[in-house]
Amino acid sequence: MELRHLRYFVAAAEELHFRRAAERLGIAQPALSQQIQQLEQEIEALLFHRLTRGVELTDAGKAFLDDARAILEHVEQAKAKAQRVARGDQGMIRIGFTGSASFNPIVPGVIQDYRARFPGIAAGEGVSIVPASMRHMQPQGVAYRAILGDAPRAPLSLAHRSNEPSAAVRNLTALARRAAANIGRDTLPTPS
Repeated sequence: MELRHLRYFVAAAEELHFRRAAERLGIAQPALSQQIQQLEQEIEALLFHRLTRGVELTDAGKAFLDDARAILEHVEQAKAKAQRVARGDQGMIRIGFTGSASFNPIVPGVIQDYRARFPGIAAGEGVSIVPASMRHMQPQGVAYRAILGDAPRAPLSLAHRSNEPSAAVRNLTALARRAAANIGRDTLPTPS
C-alpha cells in the first residue's frame, strides 16, 4: 500500500465524488478510480458503493477512513520533525565541560541564549557530581541535591618526585598526608 493510495482514498471519502476528488488531487478521474480499485483489491474489501451521482462509504470504508487519516497525519508529523532536525530547530546536543567552566558566565549564558533561540533542542538540563563543599557556590539556574546512600568518591592526589630534594615539598606532602588521615580518606600515594 502506498501513501498516494491513502491520499486518494481520503480525498474521495471527503468529496464522496470521484470527479471532484480527482480535480482536488490534480489527477484524471479514471486514474483515481483505478487507484481506488487497486486499494480495494489490496485490502480485499469494498470501500465505496458506486452510485449514479457520486459514491458513499461502505462500513469497511468508514472504518478505514479514520486509520487512513491518522496514518497521513503521522506521516506529515514525521516529515515536519525531520525538517526541524535538519534545520537544527529540534534535536539533542550533548556538551561536556570542566566543572570550572560552569562558573564562567559565558558557558551558562550561551546555553541559556541557545535554549531561548532553539527551544526544540535536550538545553538547560544537566547532571554533575560535585563535592558537597561546592554548595556555597550558587550559579544561576543550578540546584544542588544530596546523594542518598553511598556517594561516589573521587580520589585526590598530590604528585611529587619520589626523590624530591626540597624540604618544603616534603613538608607539604607530610602535612597533606596527615590531613587526609584525619578525615579517614588517605588517598595519597606512598612515596617510593
